[in-house]
Amino acid sequence: MGVRRLTAANHTEVLTLFGNEMDHYHFLLDDLIWNGYAGEHFLVFGEFESGRLMSLLLNNFNNLTYYSPDDREPEAYRHILRQLSFAKVSGPDSLVQRVCRDYTPSRNTLSHLGMVKQAVPLSRSRGTAVCTITAREELREHYRLLVSAEEYAGLSGDEEGYISREWNRLASSPDRTVYLRTDGRMVAAVSTFHERKQSALITGVVTHPDFRNKGYAAQVLTALFNLLLQEGKFPYLFYTNPAARSVYLRAGMVEICPWRVTLLERDNGS
Repeated sequence: MGVRRLTAANHTEVLTLFGNEMDHYHFLLDDLIWNGYAGEHFLVFGEFESGRLMSLLLNNFNNLTYYSPDDREPEAYRHILRQLSFAKVSGPDSLVQRVCRDYTPSRNTLSHLGMVKQAVPLSRSRGTAVCTITAREELREHYRLLVSAEEYAGLSGDEEGYISREWNRLASSPDRTVYLRTDGRMVAAVSTFHERKQSALITGVVTHPDFRNKGYAAQVLTALFNLLLQEGKFPYLFYTNPAARSVYLRAGMVEICPWRVTLLERDNGS
């Protein structure tokens, strides 16, 4: 048994490691390819046994993710963990708990990971249109839609800053924001981040409080899911809210696994 740094030359072995679970983790595999398995703050290690890759450890900036298809103990990495700098461990619940046995968490969040392989066809509500943001004025509308919802109240008071940041993000990446308009108003929206070759993470699902319970969130989600799937990209969602889960399931999501994020009391590299 041995552990060594992985490079792009090991990508076929990594795909073999994920095997039948590959579709569940394209967002992780895409990150490996996007970063070329290397970088100042991007380190990838593999555990080998009899020449076969058995598990993978990724240190991406201050985040650590461990993967093994059979819930293998991460003991082989203990000496490496002492050399790495990380303040957060995220991944499938059972694997995160194994990694964190020797650390004291400051906060634990248990959510769920889901993905969409096939969007559910939904009829479009009369008088609605689904659009993609391409102009700053649409971002202004989007900002006002977000702050109308309690969950995004923290954005309040920073309209120009939000518009500038989002404009730069959308212009410099494949990410996008899709929204639903009715009666001249933007009433629901959803965004992607970390769009890659075969994956996109879903974020920012919002419906104006005056337009809830009309199916608008599911409608805009389905439109985005279809766009992504037509481009060969699987949408992935992380969620804790039961109401959000219900909407995602109606739009075609399938649940993958419980997903834990553990913040540690200190940076383990210090």
